Amino acid sequence: MGDGPLRSLIHGPLDRDGDNLRVREVWDHQGQWSLHTLLFVLPHHVVDTIRATPKPLSLDQDDLLSWNYSTNGTFNPKSAYTISSNSVASHATCSWKWFWKVPTLPRVITFLWLACHGRLPTKGNLHSRHILHDDLCPFCLTSQETTLHILRDCPRVTPIWSTLFGSTPIPPYFHSSSTFNWIRSMTASFQLIPDPGITPWPTLFPIAAWSI
Repeated sequence: MGDGPLRSLIHGPLDRDGDNLRVREVWDHQGQWSLHTLLFVLPHHVVDTIRATPKPLSLDQDDLLSWNYSTNGTFNPKSAYTISSNSVASHATCSWKWFWKVPTLPRVITFLWLACHGRLPTKGNLHSRHILHDDLCPFCLTSQETTLHILRDCPRVTPIWSTLFGSTPIPPYFHSSSTFNWIRSMTASFQLIPDPGITPWPTLFPIAAWSI
């Protein structure tokens, strides 16, 4: 609600004063809510929300942006770095347990790790580091050679995946996932190709991606 009009929460006509009433106008001089002064009835959940909203220390000051992770409300790089580090550590702890259970060779695990982190020496990566003059895929010559392009989306690669899937329909998320989600979903899909005579997909997929 903030400093916006309350009118959108009220049904029916209001008088001139009520029609332009703002939230800040129902504070008294001590900074307390004065909802009893309203000439209309607000829904109970709105009243609860208003009463749960902290009152300002001064009614004469405008709202200001404040950084919640410093003692004085001012942004500083140190606090941002701390938040970022904690976030990355938490993500790494919670989200990568599946990775070490992928049933494949150590060299393939290393390859998948680099792919998930965008560290494969694709032309896109090498171009961004000013090592190559262009980033076009050397096979199709139409798209940037990114990790997903060279492993999944390049016209030269898509027939390989179609052959591996065989008669099994390729799931929609196969072509729409990010690199991390693509590798994670593919290495966890034990029922993707249910034929018992075929190598389990979580084993087949990493080797296929690595071989490409």
